[in-house]
Amino acid sequence: RSLDAELTRIVTIDIPLVVVEYVVMFLFAAAVLSWRQPRTKALLALGCIASILLSTMAGYGVCAACGIPLTQLVFILPFILVGIGVDDGFMIVAAYRRLHYPKEAGEQPGVEKPLEGGGAVDGQDKSLPRVGSIAEAEFAAAERMARALAECGVSILYTTVTDCVAFSLGAAGSIPAIKYFCAYAAVAVALDFAFQVTLFVAVFTVDERRHAERGGSRAMPSKQGGPTEVEAEGTAEKAEKAEKAAPRTPPAAAAAGSGGGSGSGGWLLPEYSWRRHVGLVTGPSGARAVLLLFAAFVAFNGWALTNLDNDFQPKQVTPDDSYCREYYAEASEVGLFWDRQFPYQVIFREVDWGSPQVQADALELLTQDLAQDTPRTRGPLDFWLQAFLPWAAARPELAQYLNAQGHFDAAQSEEARDAFQSGVQTFLTTTPNDRFRLDVALSTGASGASGGKGAVFACKASLYHFRVATSEDKAKAMSRAYETCEKSPFTTAKATPYSQPYIFITQFMVIAPETGTNLLLSITAVLLISFPVLQDARAVLAVLVGVAAVDVDLLGLMWVWGLDLNSITMISLVMAIGLVVDYLAHIAHYFVHGKSSGFQEASPRERMVCALEDVGGAVLIGGLTTLVGVMPLAFASSFIYRVFFSLFLTIVVLGLVHGFVVVPTLLVLGQDPGTQRAVLCLSAKGAPSNGDSDVEATGGALKKGGLWNETKEDS
Repeated sequence: RSLDAELTRIVTIDIPLVVVEYVVMFLFAAAVLSWRQPRTKALLALGCIASILLSTMAGYGVCAACGIPLTQLVFILPFILVGIGVDDGFMIVAAYRRLHYPKEAGEQPGVEKPLEGGGAVDGQDKSLPRVGSIAEAEFAAAERMARALAECGVSILYTTVTDCVAFSLGAAGSIPAIKYFCAYAAVAVALDFAFQVTLFVAVFTVDERRHAERGGSRAMPSKQGGPTEVEAEGTAEKAEKAEKAAPRTPPAAAAAGSGGGSGSGGWLLPEYSWRRHVGLVTGPSGARAVLLLFAAFVAFNGWALTNLDNDFQPKQVTPDDSYCREYYAEASEVGLFWDRQFPYQVIFREVDWGSPQVQADALELLTQDLAQDTPRTRGPLDFWLQAFLPWAAARPELAQYLNAQGHFDAAQSEEARDAFQSGVQTFLTTTPNDRFRLDVALSTGASGASGGKGAVFACKASLYHFRVATSEDKAKAMSRAYETCEKSPFTTAKATPYSQPYIFITQFMVIAPETGTNLLLSITAVLLISFPVLQDARAVLAVLVGVAAVDVDLLGLMWVWGLDLNSITMISLVMAIGLVVDYLAHIAHYFVHGKSSGFQEASPRERMVCALEDVGGAVLIGGLTTLVGVMPLAFASSFIYRVFFSLFLTIVVLGLVHGFVVVPTLLVLGQDPGTQRAVLCLSAKGAPSNGDSDVEATGGALKKGGLWNETKEDS
């Protein structure tokens, strides 16, 4: 009962951390979305965070309405959903900002240009119409948002479905704590996607129209070559002067209030940085180093996970200031609880204790079968029947009903049965035998198999397990106790071993196989979902290798940090699949299905540069967002939440490393470079406007980027 009360108290203690988390995330999102923008994007950040908050609340409500219990671990969900939800929001913003009105060389003032990436798509002209009024600018903003969703929607849906399937498979397991958490997470992630593509998109579009309605915005070339917003001068005269001083840009560009600045790739890093990065990790020497370090790290963690124990300490689920922690620490020191030995009881129910044979079988089970013949078991420490029979033998009115073996024979007559029942009641009220009052339950019925009213309906005997230092020892001790009771005349239906640690030991026995099964099914689900979306065997394999490697690395590092495999850490493994897929899948998807002009004819390296230029910034910001979102967990009052923080930190770092280093290397490695083509990335600002220029025509620009110096390096 004390442990249950302390578990409940953890939730109330750490609730303020959720408030802190959302405040910090709002400030962080506002700062990131306002990066290189003349206006702050507080409304945009508010819409993103509000979508996450509403999806969390709706997920709790839907699951509660379905009768799914709300456990302590479920309260970690808001910290997880922030990372997933903000990542989707940033992908939408990145796609929107990539669609801008470029000012190319030779463009004449007053000549209206369609959105970059426009033109014929699926046989239809997707360029925005010419606009010349605020109403048309508002329509252009909505059209631009629609095209942005058309570009990034498949990638976001892909990662959302993968997350939901991974959590749904976890909800199909047999461990209640994991089942309930995964059920809440699957529902909340699905609702978050719905809110992001509806509420957040609506807030985004309204914010763009709000900027357009101000009527004084102009798009000017930025240092990166793309347009940025210029604040209204405030008066019609100043606006007229600005009109004469700068080339006229269609009001649709003004409607694209957050469309200014660089694209996704230039959000945090300029294109030149992505080129150098790709050249570093995919060049001959760089690729060899990446694969060697990757293989060595996975091999080490593969060996480390074989040493991983699946133990659990009850003090880990109590607050730091809990009185239970002191009790568990002292009990462990003297060997009274959990670490070295712990008590357990055999619960007898619906047994006729007036039968001499039942008494003999019970004493043999407790004193011989369990106490001597079962390894790691001693006892009984105290049993009411052992004390009652000598007590009855000392009283003439009861001694006459004892047989030659010293057992009470209440079946010989009604008087004997009445004497037995009244004798037991008297026995339980005298000192020192009153210590058994909580060990014996008397029947209140008029009749029954146990002898009617006043008969012993249920009782328990206390024993203990010893020499149980490891989880394997504990599991063997519990299993042998069950086997011994099952072989007795009572079977486990009437004689059941029980101890509070059995709850955790049962988990030990299933956690390892269930973890393996869940990970295997989740990776299989990623495979089945990825093939129709990516439609490229190499890309699918790269994603699967990345996801599997992160899980192996996470298990190995758990052993390095002294953590055990239990329900807490298993949830992190399930979450790792969902979070890591977000980091890997977006890059793989844009590498295979890039929308840039001449993309499919470009070399693998150039396609990777373009993919990172398009979504690298959004993916990187998504990872940083997750880190910021879980940062409050480092200050939690519970060991559980601090473990989640450590594992989250590991998942994000490993996911970003695999997404930006390992996956690019696997996707580019060994592919025939063919004839290199210059590619106009959706967010690039100076690349050629078509995909027909050979590398010789733009060799200077490519070499300046530092991606490669000679064509032979690609072969």
